[in-house]
Amino acid sequence: MKKINSGRLVLAGLVASFAFIFVEIIVEGSMHFLFRISEAKFYLEAFEMRKSGVLFHILNLGILFAICILIMWVYAAIRPRFGSHGKTAIVASLIFWLFAFLFTANHVNLGIFPPMSFIGMGFNLIELPVAVIVGSAIYREG
Repeated sequence: MKKINSGRLVLAGLVASFAFIFVEIIVEGSMHFLFRISEAKFYLEAFEMRKSGVLFHILNLGILFAICILIMWVYAAIRPRFGSHGKTAIVASLIFWLFAFLFTANHVNLGIFPPMSFIGMGFNLIELPVAVIVGSAIYREG
């Protein structure tokens, strides 16, 4: 079994992050334009807090980069078993999405998150596979 190429893993994660942001702008922007549905609006209404500033945006991007690098690590870990094609990227993104969905469902059940959080999970069901497929095009084993 080949070792995971750490440099390529980080690069693939960063590329996946940019792909995620691009698809998020298209998907969520379209939904907001067509149906006036906004994930950010639901969270702002539920938590009544307005975050902004440079540190907020730097941390938000840093967390997104970390998430995408972790997803690409899942992809790299299952790649020897599933092969290096789009199916593996989709499986990795669905594994990650399922963990996030169960975490969100638990918090909705506890009353911590609003039920509208599932709309964001629906958006992620589109955004994550595309991001991992784009990232998988960059990743190569070392």
